[in-house]
Amino acid sequence: MNRFTILLLMLFAVISGCQILPAKNEHRQIDELDALRSLNEYDKALARARQLKNYFNTPTHKKLLQDVRSEADAYDEQQASKVQAKIIEQDWGGAYKLLNESLRKYSGGEKIQAAEREFINRNAVSLRELYARMLLAKAEWLLQSEKIQQAINATQVREKPESSNILPSPERKAIAQQLFDFGKAAYNEGNLNLANDLYTMSDRLDPTLDIGRARAQLDQLRYQRIQEQQQVQQAQQQKTRLQTQRRIKKLSNETEEYLRTGDLVAARVWLSKLRATDRHSKEYEKLRKKLTEKMSSRIDTMIQRGNTLYSNNRYEEAILVWKNALELDPNNSKIQANIARAERILKRLNELERRESNSDAAQQR
Repeated sequence: MNRFTILLLMLFAVISGCQILPAKNEHRQIDELDALRSLNEYDKALARARQLKNYFNTPTHKKLLQDVRSEADAYDEQQASKVQAKIIEQDWGGAYKLLNESLRKYSGGEKIQAAEREFINRNAVSLRELYARMLLAKAEWLLQSEKIQQAINATQVREKPESSNILPSPERKAIAQQLFDFGKAAYNEGNLNLANDLYTMSDRLDPTLDIGRARAQLDQLRYQRIQEQQQVQQAQQQKTRLQTQRRIKKLSNETEEYLRTGDLVAARVWLSKLRATDRHSKEYEKLRKKLTEKMSSRIDTMIQRGNTLYSNNRYEEAILVWKNALELDPNNSKIQANIARAERILKRLNELERRESNSDAAQQR
């Protein structure tokens, strides 16, 4: 009976996955967990957090496990982004090193695993392209060698004409077939320029190789891409036109509003923005004429008002009015001359007043 009871207890322990973690060691276990988290060792940290949660099964330990999972997810996203950046830069060595480190610390990261798959695929594509370029160079060398050999043969008298090919025909056909196969792979990967180079060289090496269908598919896909690019460009142009039209309308409305309220300085600022957006628009030309007319009318009015004040010996007020007019037309030489003349007279009057004041003071003494 005792043996049976012991077996049941052992079976229960195995099924429930209980670990022997004495309560007195809880703080030590949590400290070790924190150390693993600080080192980004999330495989080990998650295992330790699950162990604590399964043994103690309290809300605190459940939350602890959730916190570690959240940190692991953030680490997963961060490291995957870094790997993606290395892949874009084609820094294959850096990407490989970063992937190894990330997977060692958190092998369960889904985004890191996805980055690893992309790394393998992109790296394989780059290697295939490199080999294809080397094969193209080899084929080009073969054709050039044949031309040189033909030139040599033409200068020698031989009883039997030699073959124009340095390599046996089967070997040349094998290279042409390799080029064709790499061309299909490049086509499937969307590298149309490389596919075109490979198909062209394959046809030069072995004209009997039937690549007409492959070339037709390539030309069709290239035509589709050109159409798609044109559509994207047209859509972008349309979007730009709509944005420009909306901006012109906004700037025109603002300028109209300031013209209506009589704030000509603000109207001029908004009109300059409209000019920078589209100086050839009908709205700009219409508002420019309207602003010019209002400016001219107001400046003439202010000049006349200043003249009247000047005639009545109210020089300071005249200067103030003319300066306000000068803000509307800073390059107006007539207004500048009026201000200068009034300031000279005002200066003389102030000097005479000061002399008279000094003379009265002397007489009083």
